Amino acid sequence: MMKYHYLYMIEHMFTGEFYLGIRSCDCKPEEDTSYMGSGSNLKDISNKLLRKKILSTFADRSIADAVETLIVNEDFCFREDTFNMKTGGEHGILIDRGSQREGIAKAKERGVYKGRKPSVDVVKVKELKESGMGASAIAKELGIGRASVYRAIEVGRYE
Repeated sequence: MMKYHYLYMIEHMFTGEFYLGIRSCDCKPEEDTSYMGSGSNLKDISNKLLRKKILSTFADRSIADAVETLIVNEDFCFREDTFNMKTGGEHGILIDRGSQREGIAKAKERGVYKGRKPSVDVVKVKELKESGMGASAIAKELGIGRASVYRAIEVGRYE
């Protein structure tokens, strides 16, 4: 029986947070619909809120493993928009994201950490929403992702 190997992304449809991983299975990747990731952070989220995308397929597991190792590194795991808590690859390392968050919180208290400037015009998103436009149309109009539209509409996410 043929083995299939693929890189996938599980995305939270409203927050835009996502998980990247690789999987090997006996069926074609697009038919592997019941598998929704191995990330422990995903276990508490309803599958109805998650969307799975196949990003790439590979002829060999070792190639898939190498690609995951390159992408899911420590910097990737420290991103605020990812569910990944372990670096990619066969010998991935569990990342302690809590200590980074604690450090950022302390730096904010001292006024030395301001964070990234918002790349989304929240006021414009809200104006377009109030005018009756849907999230997809707003995203297209402003050149941003639909998840960013939902975050902007959600009270206090960008403010």
